[in-house]
Amino acid sequence: MLSKLSFQKWTFSKAVKKTLLTEFDKDKIAHLLDRVWNIYEEIPESPLKNESRAVGLMLSTARKNIALYKAFIELNITKENTKKYIEEINWEINKIIGAPMFVFSIIRGKNALDRVKWINDVLWKFLFTKPFERVQVDSDANVAFNITRCPFQEYYKSQNVIELCEYTSCSQDYLLAETWHSKFTREQTLASGGEFCDFRFYVV
Repeated sequence: MLSKLSFQKWTFSKAVKKTLLTEFDKDKIAHLLDRVWNIYEEIPESPLKNESRAVGLMLSTARKNIALYKAFIELNITKENTKKYIEEINWEINKIIGAPMFVFSIIRGKNALDRVKWINDVLWKFLFTKPFERVQVDSDANVAFNITRCPFQEYYKSQNVIELCEYTSCSQDYLLAETWHSKFTREQTLASGGEFCDFRFYVV
């Protein structure tokens, strides 16, 4: 039976291979992944990894992203391509849970707004638990809240790769919203120096 780490490693590696196979040969991808796992062992864990199992798993993925980012740099991959690859790789991982949620939300009925509200409530109850901090706000959006504390942003910042937060987390919110038949807007993030990350969902 695979250990938790082995399963995470397999899932991450699978996403890397699927994303890069159209532009890299298998040997180059294998070399890249070897470097990822070597670098991964050198990167300190987040001190928040034990706050909850879900947060710990997500922060472990963040640690893998840092290792991948550094491995890309070693291969002299441009920043533009690195951003593209990392966004696509993380979407391959995130859509496994995020994309089917609109299908599951049918238990709330056919009303799209009720379903999007349910999805967000589930995510914030079981995945984005403490130390994440969420504040509900008034807005013309159908679903609106601000995140005033984000462990991803804190971890990437502590490792001097704050730009990774945009590629691996912030941009994913737009992709998820599309699968939930919603339009997503945002004006600021903690990672970009804002006071909070604003989440605004308009159900279409």
